[in-house]
Amino acid sequence: MKKQVYLMWMLLFFHAGVIAQKYVLEKGIDKLQLVGCNIRNKSIIISGTGDIQRNRAFFPSETTLEEIEQVFNITIVSYDKGAIRFGIGKQSKLAGTLVDFAGNDTSSKVVVNRVNEKQVIPVREFELPFALAIGHQYKIRVAKKIRHLIVEISSGNYYFKNDTLQYPTPFFGLLWGSPFIACHSGKIEINGFVLKTSFKRNPLIAVWGDSFIEGSSLASEEERYISFLKSSLGYRKIVILGRGGESSTSLDKRYPKELEWFKRTKYALIAIGTNDSDFDVWKSNMTKYISMAEKLHVKPIIVTITPRYDIAGRVPFMQMVNRWIREEYNGLYVDMNKAVTLDGERWIEGLLLADKVHPSAAGHLAMFERIKMDAPFLF
Repeated sequence: MKKQVYLMWMLLFFHAGVIAQKYVLEKGIDKLQLVGCNIRNKSIIISGTGDIQRNRAFFPSETTLEEIEQVFNITIVSYDKGAIRFGIGKQSKLAGTLVDFAGNDTSSKVVVNRVNEKQVIPVREFELPFALAIGHQYKIRVAKKIRHLIVEISSGNYYFKNDTLQYPTPFFGLLWGSPFIACHSGKIEINGFVLKTSFKRNPLIAVWGDSFIEGSSLASEEERYISFLKSSLGYRKIVILGRGGESSTSLDKRYPKELEWFKRTKYALIAIGTNDSDFDVWKSNMTKYISMAEKLHVKPIIVTITPRYDIAGRVPFMQMVNRWIREEYNGLYVDMNKAVTLDGERWIEGLLLADKVHPSAAGHLAMFERIKMDAPFLF
């Protein structure tokens, strides 16, 4: 019985759009932190033990960038019965989209899976035109968007590319995390690492936010107010960085690095506060994010927050946040609260989803119209 070798990409999040020239965000294996592996002769050696969380090299920052890709140069050192997995994923648990490269010394295949913690559900499978061989170095690229996945492999005269992978459901893979390469079993040697995007490094505006920006509560990501803005400004002029559940405190895990990547943007829209509850904490965090942008000569634009009816006693916090933005901040802001409420506390009928937290598609459209009113300089 032949031993098997498995290579798996763990990939999360992204957004559909036209493929453009790729821009390097990070480059070099020295950018990666190591767990259960080591560096030998300027290469990272990962031996699998059956648990990819314990055998991985990862980029030490989370990101929600909607278009991102990784390129790894790897050499297969040895086969094993288990698996070798690498890609973009959460550091806490396996979730999202998993691309599994599986094979032996005569044939190999690629399996695209949907993953929810420990449950792996295959959704697409196709054969590679060559076998993954011990001692060969492979350049493996995976570029991922919300509904589109590109897989590319090359080694000498061997080459394979598939750019026809469409996701079966909306938002499949629209998750956030830290880029990593992991090994389940067998052994690989990592000789190169590049993290790229097809977004410009100097867009007109970069947008940070929570589920309102991610849009996971909607039937289509095209219904987000930020998608309306993208359509209006042009695809190349906006970078979207949203994650459901984000608070002003959790944003710190990714904002500094993402701001560094897009420090040549003219504006930074920071839409955070829906998931906060302590005004002093929110103000301290927001003031820090504003200052970080201004030091890079990026103009911050912040937004007022909207009512949510699933948390008791929410109104006083919301009022303090919005009062500070309107009366004390003295900077650029968009009054999203006024876009969707009658009196600052009650949503206009039809603009709120049944969860009593998120805007409906009509609510997002109203928010986009408010951007045009409060930030006409963007257009």
